[in-house]
Amino acid sequence: MQSTNSTVTNVVWRQPTDVGGCPIIDYTLMIDDGAGGNFTQYNSTLLDSVFKVAVSGLTRTLTYRFKVVSRNQIGSTESNVV
Repeated sequence: MQSTNSTVTNVVWRQPTDVGGCPIIDYTLMIDDGAGGNFTQYNSTLLDSVFKVAVSGLTRTLTYRFKVVSRNQIGSTESNVV
């Protein structure tokens, strides 16, 4: 994750090296509420070729957590929380 200023950050990820023979269809970025609460969908579903999202509207005094959900024909899988 790269911080661009205190209310905007870029979340960047890489496509998994092993997709188990089933290509990724799309990604969804999830964000918590800045207070360690539940994760909610930040944006609409992203195409399989998008690996960066600028997250805006953040509050400077809060610490946010992000995770990326990838989906293929078999189902969805979540990344580690960052």
